[in-house]
Amino acid sequence: MEVVQATLAHAIAPFPEELREALVAKFEAYYEAPATASVEEVLRKRLTDDRARQLLFEPTAADGQWYAALVQGPPHGAPATHPCAITCQRYLAMMYLCHAQEWSFASEFILHDGLVTLVSMFDHEDIHMRGQALDTFTQLTSNPAFDWFQQPTTSFEKALHHKMLLLPNSASIVQQLVSNQATPELSFCALQILAFYMSWVRKLYTKGELRLSSALLASLETWTTSASPDEAELATNVFADFNRWPAADATASLSLAGVEYPREMQLVQEASDAFMNKAFDRVLELCTDVLDGDNNADALPPAERQRAFALRGAAHLAAGNAQAAIGDLQTGLEHPPTPSERGRWALQLADALTQLAQLDRALSVLHEHVDGCDEAKPLHDAIQRLSAMKAAARAMSKDAKEQALVEALLQRKHPKPVSGPKDAVLAPALPKKEGTATSNNQDEVSSVHAKPKAAMAKKKPTKPVSTSMSAQPFSTTTGRRLLKAKANPDAMAKLLSSLPLDDFEHAIGSVLSEDMLVGLFQGLCLVPASVAASIVSCLEATPRYHLTLDLASPNVHELRTQLMHH
Repeated sequence: MEVVQATLAHAIAPFPEELREALVAKFEAYYEAPATASVEEVLRKRLTDDRARQLLFEPTAADGQWYAALVQGPPHGAPATHPCAITCQRYLAMMYLCHAQEWSFASEFILHDGLVTLVSMFDHEDIHMRGQALDTFTQLTSNPAFDWFQQPTTSFEKALHHKMLLLPNSASIVQQLVSNQATPELSFCALQILAFYMSWVRKLYTKGELRLSSALLASLETWTTSASPDEAELATNVFADFNRWPAADATASLSLAGVEYPREMQLVQEASDAFMNKAFDRVLELCTDVLDGDNNADALPPAERQRAFALRGAAHLAAGNAQAAIGDLQTGLEHPPTPSERGRWALQLADALTQLAQLDRALSVLHEHVDGCDEAKPLHDAIQRLSAMKAAARAMSKDAKEQALVEALLQRKHPKPVSGPKDAVLAPALPKKEGTATSNNQDEVSSVHAKPKAAMAKKKPTKPVSTSMSAQPFSTTTGRRLLKAKANPDAMAKLLSSLPLDDFEHAIGSVLSEDMLVGLFQGLCLVPASVAASIVSCLEATPRYHLTLDLASPNVHELRTQLMHH
């Protein structure tokens, strides 16, 4: 296992030989069994075993973004077999030992909410994993490649600072650090991080004055009694430094006060507040200003941009514009920052799609994201509800189709007669012509019994034609031809290749059904691409097409996919 030994060599060199051997054996076992299925589950991506090994032992700088998810702990109470439990144990250990020192990798990790993930591990029940998270955070904030106490000037530097600034609100970093005060093995590291964080915020974002809550000051004062001389000295200095100002008003919590956030971050927060107050026009204005304006939006970290898109999409949806909401919510869901946001945004996107009668797409969104949420029940409930709606709509569509068929049969059996002349018209009897001279000896009896013959004027019979057929002769004929060909792909292909596009357009709406879609898609796979493109374009413009497709079974969608790749 040369890769394992080469990766670990520098990191474990100071360790005792017995520990080095144990670590190498442990990670060689990880190399042999890379837990690819768990990695796929966490990342929501398909991977090979070799790619999973490369992620663990030889990640690129860009792979730092994936570690933000791979080092997160499992939900509270989850079993040891949970995918996050498996990946966290492996990837957090490797990051702690090796990868956190590579700044190009580490910066990608930070930009993709990796700090939030680490802080969430500060209270992990496993003390070793908690210690790895604390030490990794320390490595990220003390890397010589980046000076955190320098005023940021580039978009890249500002984005890193923004991620650090968000930690009190997004991860409760102060509370998480103070929770380690009672753990002797970790309390000094936690105090060092707390001192760094408060000093950094005060220097750059509070004009040199940072007021702490009375609860936080009390915790620092207690910290000064630590049994460790170095820890007690640091706690004493920190307490004296920050106790110079009166405590903040929020005395009941461990909080900071007076932090001034950069403008683009303030706009996102203001938009979030406006959404809570149902001022949706204001939300749209603020989010558009952040995303499309001249506010140095590139300085926003990727996760904050995702939140701005999702917030704007939610505002569109709440304002009744489901079509506009879909694009923004889809963008937000490309890389949802947290599992809770993934679930909330997926529900909102499914709601927007449902409003547009796109039930299949809505169900697809829910199925795609349900396993990546920390609260899956709302998504499961939505899946059941939409599945019931789809079944009911399919049943109604089937009933309507059957009723239309019955009406068509009745119309054919009892057509309405066409008004017009009767089949035969009797000509009036003509009087017998008498000659100019009559013989005296003519038999008079014959003249008495002679009957005039009725002249019969006959016309060709006219077939009765129903009103509906006479109204749409071409479309009805074309519709019958389509219905006849739908069960035979070759016949359908031949018909579509020769059928005028106008005739198809006029007829397809009256015969469109799931069975017809199957026949059309199978036939279109056999015709030239140009013909197929014209028919598909016409089909997609038919009002009933999208609803029929949404209600169709999975095999219809599979046929459509095959056609699109034809």
